[in-house]
Amino acid sequence: WNCAQKIFYISPQTCTVLCAPVQFSSIKWVGEVRGEGIVVLGTRALCLPEAGNGKSVAESEAVMWGSECLAYAVEKQEALTGASFLPHAYSSIVSCVHVCRAEAVRNKFRTSVVAVTCKSQLIVFQDGLPKDVLKLPYDKPCSIQIAAAEESNELVVVSFSSGDVCSIWKDSLQVASCWQNMSSVLTDDFIGIGTDQVLVFPKSESISEKLTTFQITDFGKYNYSSNISYHNDSSSPKEVEENRFLTIRALEARLQAGFASVHELQEHLQLKERILMKSCEALIDLVQGREHSFPKAEKEGLVSLWDEKHKPFDNGISTQTKDQEQFVEEVWYRVVDDSLVVGVKLMESFDL
Repeated sequence: WNCAQKIFYISPQTCTVLCAPVQFSSIKWVGEVRGEGIVVLGTRALCLPEAGNGKSVAESEAVMWGSECLAYAVEKQEALTGASFLPHAYSSIVSCVHVCRAEAVRNKFRTSVVAVTCKSQLIVFQDGLPKDVLKLPYDKPCSIQIAAAEESNELVVVSFSSGDVCSIWKDSLQVASCWQNMSSVLTDDFIGIGTDQVLVFPKSESISEKLTTFQITDFGKYNYSSNISYHNDSSSPKEVEENRFLTIRALEARLQAGFASVHELQEHLQLKERILMKSCEALIDLVQGREHSFPKAEKEGLVSLWDEKHKPFDNGISTQTKDQEQFVEEVWYRVVDDSLVVGVKLMESFDL
C-alpha cells in the first residue's frame, strides 16, 4: 500500500512492515514479473536537470522531464528501469496501465503494456515503445481490464467514469462492443470453459433487478443476455436457444462450486475463531497463574502431537554402547494423513 508517496509492504519473507526507498506520485500497476518477483510500476515528479551554462533546460524539455516512469522490485528491493514499460514522455498523461507480459531477458526487459490516457487514447507499448494507438469512443477512462479470449486473443475492457464500457481486441485494436449506462463490468472464466468472458451489469435502482439483468459474452460461441437488448445479432432461434442452454448449465455448475468453496471457507474461519478463543483463554490463565485445562485436540479436527500418554518407541534394536552418552529421553510418532511425524524429547542436560 502507499501513503504520502511512499510504498509500504509486508510478506511472509519479511515478517515486518518495510518501506521502499523510492517515492511514487501515482501507482499505475502492481504485478509479478518473471525473474523479478512482485513489481510496482508508477510515476513520480522529476527534478529538472541544469544545462551546462547553469541555466535551466528549455520549457519544451521541462514538459518532457516533468515526471518519469519508475518500477520497483519489492522482493529484490531495487529500482528498475521504468522506461522499459512506458516512455517517460507518457508518464504525465497515462491514467491506467495493464502489463500483459514482462520478463527479463539478458538484462533487458521484454514487455507488452496496454495503457489508456487522459486524452481518451488506448496505446499498446512494445518493449517500452508505442506500437499502436486507438481513439476511444468515450471520455474520462477510469479502469482497464484484460480478458483472455479464444485462440490466444485478448480483449481490452475499458471502463469510463460516465458508466460506459468499451471492449477492444488487443491485436487489431478493433472495437468489439460498447455498453452504456453500466454499473459494473467484470472479466473472468465465469462458465468454466478455460477462457475469459465479459460480464456487465446495467445501472438499476435495486439489487434484485441488477442480479436479474446482465449480459455475459466472449464475443464468440457464448453470448447470454438477460433482459438486455443487444444489436447486430444474426443468430437463428435454434442457435440462441442452444447458446442459452450451454451458458446457463455452465453458470449453474460454477455457482454450485462457488457455494461449496464458500461453505468450506466458513468452516475454516469458524475453526480458526475457536482456536483463537482457546488460545486467548490459555494466555489469560497463564498470566493470572491459573492452571489451564487443554481440550482434546480431536474435537477441533486436529492431531495431538504431545499431550497424550505414549508408549516409548522401540524397534527392538539396541545400539547404545557402554561409553555412549544418552541424549534421548523419549521418542514418539503420529500418523497425520499420509505423513509420519516423529518427535524426540532430549535430556535436560543435553546442550544443543
